[in-house]
Amino acid sequence: MLKGPSPGCAFAPRCAFAEERCEHERPEPVRVREQDVLCHRATELGDRLISRREREDHAVTEVSA
Repeated sequence: MLKGPSPGCAFAPRCAFAEERCEHERPEPVRVREQDVLCHRATELGDRLISRREREDHAVTEVSA
């Protein structure tokens, strides 16, 4: 039988920044750099939560310049 989703953050099992509460509490949306993110540590981590796509775009811009 399949289990339902965990009560906490869906990314907790693979997140380098996860804490114990991430496994048990679903995070509320927080605005970081004009993006809504679901992370208990969003305010603390800030720019470290930049999406992979944004980092890749930034790298392409730097190489092209």
